Amino acid sequence: MGFAFKENCPDVRNTRVIDVVSELNDLGANVDIFDPWVNLDLANEKNGVNFIQNPKQNEYDGIVIAVAHDLFKNMGAQKIRQFGRENSVVFDIKHLLPSDMVDIRL
Repeated sequence: MGFAFKENCPDVRNTRVIDVVSELNDLGANVDIFDPWVNLDLANEKNGVNFIQNPKQNEYDGIVIAVAHDLFKNMGAQKIRQFGRENSVVFDIKHLLPSDMVDIRL
């Protein structure tokens, strides 16, 4: 979740999230990116990754919180976990959610 360079910002020019996406793709993962701050058409064209308008419930084996957008914080862990399948993993790179609500932190 998130692709922008920093929270609550549409700028993707210096984002490091692309590195995470590339690594996951190299490992064979299918990666969807949800970032409500980013212009999807521009970002898709420039970065060649799969942006989505909204994540689906019960769709993902893993959820990576890569940018600390206020929207994600306001969603809360319970709502974010609903995007994952049973036994999915929530990896909170940005320490956005309480530690007892996620599976892994960086």
